[in-house]
Amino acid sequence: MNQFRESSTTDYEKSSSQRLRLAYLDGIRGLAALYVVLVHSWDFNPSLQPALFWLPVAKFLRYGIFAVVIFIVLSGYCLMLPIVRSHKGYFSGGLLGFFKRRIRRILPPYFAALLLCVLIGIFTLWLEQTTALDWNERLNALNGLFSPHFSFHDVLFYVLLIQNFGLHINKINGPTWTVAVEWQIYFVFAILLIPIWRRLGLWYTVAIAFLLGLTVNYLMGDELSFNVCPWFLGLFALGMAAAEINFSQKPSLMQINNSLPWGMLAAIFASLALLTEWLRFGLMRGLAQWIVHYCVALATACFLIYCTNFLIKDKALPPVLRQLESRWVVSLGVFSYSLYITHAPVVWLVYQFLQSQNLSPTMMATKWFLIAVPLSLLVAYLFHRAFERPFMSHFSSNLKSRREENASLAKSLYRDGNVLIGVEAGLDAFLKNLLEWLREYMSVDTVTLLLPVKDQQNLAVYATFGLEEEIVQQIRIPIGQGFAGRIAASNEPMIVHNLQEVDIVSPILRHKGLQSLVGIPLSFKQSGIGVLHIGTFQSHKFTERDVQQLQLIANLIGFMTADARVFNFNARLFNFKWGQYKYLEPSTC
Repeated sequence: MNQFRESSTTDYEKSSSQRLRLAYLDGIRGLAALYVVLVHSWDFNPSLQPALFWLPVAKFLRYGIFAVVIFIVLSGYCLMLPIVRSHKGYFSGGLLGFFKRRIRRILPPYFAALLLCVLIGIFTLWLEQTTALDWNERLNALNGLFSPHFSFHDVLFYVLLIQNFGLHINKINGPTWTVAVEWQIYFVFAILLIPIWRRLGLWYTVAIAFLLGLTVNYLMGDELSFNVCPWFLGLFALGMAAAEINFSQKPSLMQINNSLPWGMLAAIFASLALLTEWLRFGLMRGLAQWIVHYCVALATACFLIYCTNFLIKDKALPPVLRQLESRWVVSLGVFSYSLYITHAPVVWLVYQFLQSQNLSPTMMATKWFLIAVPLSLLVAYLFHRAFERPFMSHFSSNLKSRREENASLAKSLYRDGNVLIGVEAGLDAFLKNLLEWLREYMSVDTVTLLLPVKDQQNLAVYATFGLEEEIVQQIRIPIGQGFAGRIAASNEPMIVHNLQEVDIVSPILRHKGLQSLVGIPLSFKQSGIGVLHIGTFQSHKFTERDVQQLQLIANLIGFMTADARVFNFNARLFNFKWGQYKYLEPSTC
């Protein structure tokens, strides 16, 4: 499933600005992918069913579709989180940026896996012809998982990611029908659901997704809709809903989040899912499968809300669920996408090899498990290293290279013993990118850097996103007064949850409607103290983790000036938003 492609380190903001690592999501992905491999490594041989040992195994491995539903809900949850936490309520980089990231993250591994399957198919058919053996019956086994008999028409369906619409195509890589389904959902999500969500809100979005999916399902008919699964759109929307309930600051959703017993609801819906699936295979064979899937999706959404609420409150997950955060489970989640899209040909090849050994059914099943599953894991990990990980972008690596680049730049900027800071020198561009990234990363409304002026008794805004008026009006903050002034005087961080309860010097803060602030001091040479602070227009509770995140940025800014004997702020100050130049009085720090 595609949702494996979300970052291998599943990080999201905790409050309006706090980064929160939801490692358990990687754990869920890893276990779900492993379960799918186990399902596909099970030979549904009727001769094994009466065996006392294999009967429980058969019952345990009959819910493979549940894992697919969980993947879809996870995808909606993960893709909605950055939107819910963004101050814009939209994709970072816009619609084009969203699709660029999806294309880069999904398609290279997918096409590499497709090429691998094609090559295996060609080699298998060549081997069949050159050995003059009649393998036709054996090669047709497990043809829903992988088949070497495919045509250009079949390959084209897979290349276009529409194999779920092909009723009678050969399965080059059977499990990837779900990749196609989710890829198609991305377009509906970005082009339809997000605009509806921004205009009408969450509940209308979920209702429209449900109705649209079920309407298309009945219009298509049973045969086509079985693989297209248009009702998956509603499952994806439930993941979106879980994300907003977890992190929304809307009073109505916050009340829902805090009042409902999410753990109990997850257990209830999971029980209903098992019951309806049992009825569908027994007493009620005509029961629509989308009913079962929605029960699974509701259980998954409630479970996500339940687990994330623990982490938001700085609490550990319950002991049983803590296994989802264990090192080996999370590590499995890192390459779970590769595991999902590569295991089919591996499992098929192991089956073909064991078939040639003339084993008993019990020994066949045992060896199939013991060989196919570990081998699938090994191949998936190597595939991940070669074809998936190079396309997994992380800011940390970009930040490291940016620091190295700017460190080299800083050493070349000495001019008569001064480091000249200006647009022409490149440091303004660096700060602009850094502060803009900080606002997005922390999901805040304002980011401001204040530096001491010549008299060392006042601070002035050097760079800002959101408080540009302070530059235009040349606001000065006396050290020891107001929010920033007290931080500079005490050389200690400060958190303000409600700005109305503290004295401030700059009227711009209240005029702009800031509610909460967190700031830290920045120490320069010659005992100069600056201040970096972030703020939100809605009331939020900042924590020590926010301070730690800001401190990392402060360290980076300090790194940029570490080699300077004199830091001259008599540079042209570039207002990043308005594109105007202002001047600060000279100061040495």
